[in-house]
Amino acid sequence: MNIITRYSAIALSLIFIFFIGSSNLQSQVAKDFSVMLGAEAQVAPPTITLTWEPVEFATGYTIFRKLKTATAWPPIPSAQLTADDLSWTDESVQEAVEYEYRVQSASETEITSGGKTGPFKFAATGYIVAGVALPPKDIFGTIVILIDETMRDPLDKEINTLVNDLIIEGWNPIKKYVPRVEEFDGEKVKENKALILKENGKYINGISAVLILGRVAVPYTGNYVTNGTDVYPPDGHPDHGGAWPADMYYGFLDESVFTDTKVNNPVPSRDRNKNIPGDGKFDFSWMSMLNQAVTLQVGRVDFYNLPLFEETETELLRNYLNKNHAYRTGQIIVNPKGIISDNFPPRSFSYTECTGANGWRNFSALIGAEGVEVSAKNEWLADLNEDTYLFGFGCGGGSFSSIGGVCNTAGYAAAENVNAIFMLHFGSYFGDWDSQNNILRATLATKPSVLTCGWAGRPHWYLHHMGTGEPIGYSARLSQNNWDTYTAGYYTTKPDQVQYPPNYSYKFGNRQIHIGLLGDPTLRMNLNHVDKPSLLTLTQPEVEGEVIINWTEPEEDGLFYNVYRSRFPNAGYTQINDDYISAAEFEDTDPIAGNIYYMVRPMRLDNTNSGSYYNIGQGVIGTITTTSDVEDDIDLDLAISATPNPAITHTDISLTIPTVSPVNMAIYDINGNFVRDLYNAQLAPGTHLIPWNLLDSNGNRVAPAVYLIKITASGMSTVQKVVVMP
Repeated sequence: MNIITRYSAIALSLIFIFFIGSSNLQSQVAKDFSVMLGAEAQVAPPTITLTWEPVEFATGYTIFRKLKTATAWPPIPSAQLTADDLSWTDESVQEAVEYEYRVQSASETEITSGGKTGPFKFAATGYIVAGVALPPKDIFGTIVILIDETMRDPLDKEINTLVNDLIIEGWNPIKKYVPRVEEFDGEKVKENKALILKENGKYINGISAVLILGRVAVPYTGNYVTNGTDVYPPDGHPDHGGAWPADMYYGFLDESVFTDTKVNNPVPSRDRNKNIPGDGKFDFSWMSMLNQAVTLQVGRVDFYNLPLFEETETELLRNYLNKNHAYRTGQIIVNPKGIISDNFPPRSFSYTECTGANGWRNFSALIGAEGVEVSAKNEWLADLNEDTYLFGFGCGGGSFSSIGGVCNTAGYAAAENVNAIFMLHFGSYFGDWDSQNNILRATLATKPSVLTCGWAGRPHWYLHHMGTGEPIGYSARLSQNNWDTYTAGYYTTKPDQVQYPPNYSYKFGNRQIHIGLLGDPTLRMNLNHVDKPSLLTLTQPEVEGEVIINWTEPEEDGLFYNVYRSRFPNAGYTQINDDYISAAEFEDTDPIAGNIYYMVRPMRLDNTNSGSYYNIGQGVIGTITTTSDVEDDIDLDLAISATPNPAITHTDISLTIPTVSPVNMAIYDINGNFVRDLYNAQLAPGTHLIPWNLLDSNGNRVAPAVYLIKITASGMSTVQKVVVMP
């Protein structure tokens, strides 16, 4: 029996149990299948201490450790502890090395299942990534942004703001406007994929991620059926089979598996789920274990066909981009808490599927067990209106637009405040998100802060890597590729054991094509926002000399900085400091000649629930034209410009001089009255960056008006007007 057929037989048994409700799991909740972990780091000597909440019915705990980069857990555990042990210290760790831990319980209780009463032995699981003073995650690679071309003009400002945010967070964004596609179009899907593959081939390391904005062609693939020959529908509904929407196609670089010749399934009730040869929908349902994997982090923001919202699709996308920017820049701050509305208790589900564990296990690892709260049935919207949360998970019996005991799309559309950032939902039908008023896409459309949503339960999702700075796209891709590296739990003994293999780990939905992220995959867990520096100054005092980089520090104490350099404004930044910088100045002693871009990024050593790591913030970028040739070879004119102009908080003055020269830069009002000296020093030929913070010589902000920046250099002088706004 092949793996798919064997797995389908197990899945059918589980679905039968789910819908008929023939099992009776006594006195248990989803929390009982979650080990709620925390980690504390010590520097000298380096240690990591794991702690966890006591697990109901636990008789002991086993701990495994691996390097984060390792693909499998070691067969021999690091420790085996009693039920009374609720902590363990790992003394064999090194500073700046990232470790991953799995803690699983040995749990035992008595249940009645399949008409038999007897012992039920199982393992609850918990995962956490931790380290001691881990280095910052600061360079993420190239992201292709596929944008509905009808959004180009109305959202130009917001899209460019997103691009700038991505650049100063370590991404190389590539904008690509593609045709709007409202109905399924397999050819447009393939054209988009060809564009992604073309961009991937341009870079030595390929691309890292894809972000879809607007109504971009939706891929469909798979053959979810109930006859046991392929893969059972992930939500267990026979009327909801066929092909499902699958953005994972855009992240899967092996095109050879996406054929359109074998599946012939005209049965599904929705036309979009029907899959017949040559219709542009692929045959692929399931990633095999033969090196098949999603390579790219993919996320979609798509508000097409949400008529229950008053706003237009364009307005909803604008709102999303604005709250995305607000979250990234620290304007949206939420409590470090998670909230769970679990309307699928274990007694009505199959054992250890326990979808609510997606909340308990993930949220506790990221914010601590004390920060996880329960929302009572039908109190979801009230709770999210009253308080703010970083994470939310809600599950219940569903339709395309509703979650039993949680909410529906109409409720989300009418809600004044849905105060969460990262959401997970689970229930029937709405995992097929390409439907009218779909509840997952509706979650993103709410105000003021929700930014991502995923269908988590079949399979379970694993977010714990976000605790040390990975974006949620990393977690989504890991959840797509996972088979049994991470499990929701294990069975060991059960009264009706005959229908389950020994040591069975629940895998329903694993490595299937429907797993996807709605929202921006680049978003990180922004618990402790780090304010960026400002007023970047770039000067080169001598020909073939160093570039002096100065900046104004944020008000916060205890920050460190990295300085990066690139030939390009949006890509290729490389760190040039060896040690973290604690002052507001750095000298590039080996600059390269020509137009050079420098970026300064702040970071802070944060002690979190995942140990300690350098939490890095957005950067500030400036450009300078450096000189390494002799002065006579330079062919430049004296020039000056100021940006932004008009200015509200500051303006950056770009000064080009043709020869080595003393430079005097002073500010005057429109009547010629002296305001302040801004810069006096000798500079090499080239272009230099000198900011003005709109303060006068007494440190007071100047009044709104027109001001003159007078420059004297290389025996010449020039003037630049700057308008200062209120």
